[in-house]
Amino acid sequence: NGWYAPGLNLHRSPFGGRVSEYFSEDSLLAGCLGAQTVSGAGDAGLYCSVKHLVLIDSEGHRNPHTAVWLTEQALREVYLRPFEIALKTAMKTIRYTDAETGAAKLKTMRAGDFIMTGDCAVGTYWTSTCYELLNGVVRGEWGFQGFIISDINLNANPNRVDMLLRSGSDALMSPPYGKRVNVQDAASPTAVSLLRRAVKNICYTLVNSNVMQGVPPGSVVHYAAAPWKVGLTVFDV
Repeated sequence: NGWYAPGLNLHRSPFGGRVSEYFSEDSLLAGCLGAQTVSGAGDAGLYCSVKHLVLIDSEGHRNPHTAVWLTEQALREVYLRPFEIALKTAMKTIRYTDAETGAAKLKTMRAGDFIMTGDCAVGTYWTSTCYELLNGVVRGEWGFQGFIISDINLNANPNRVDMLLRSGSDALMSPPYGKRVNVQDAASPTAVSLLRRAVKNICYTLVNSNVMQGVPPGSVVHYAAAPWKVGLTVFDV
């Protein structure tokens, strides 16, 4: 139901890491192509995590993060532009069941409701903990509603997760190995409010995807292994 794509970072060199994942060296072209991709996937119920917000154009020295220094004008006109275009202009049509009438209905809405931040730093702030970037620009100026997740992080700690939540992100992408990192403060009024907001943002993205499209009100969703998967596992064994 979800897709860690499309990549909207800019081409710098054919030798740059993962350059094939990104559309262009031109901000306008990258943004327009990204918007069409997110729109088409959204119509099929797929939520797209546009990535990697923002400034990451190297796969080297990701942990600890590469600190990127630039003017605000360059940041807005060159690097943020593809994300702004895609998140503002991508539209999708979702299917849902009306709670009052039970009739199937369609709704057209923004398709850009999922973001993955880059594993680099805007100045001295890791992108996932940059309040001005996420709460100021993305959620504030652009009116973004939805789920923001960090890129995979190998050196996170509880303090960083607390800072991440306070800065506008909703979740830390932990590595597939090692110890999970959770919030340190889960009891204070501020922390409870932030955790509730994060859960709400994640649910907003999920319910507007094919996870819930067409599910009647009052339904109980049950998760279990599909019969074909059980059969395949038995066959493998």
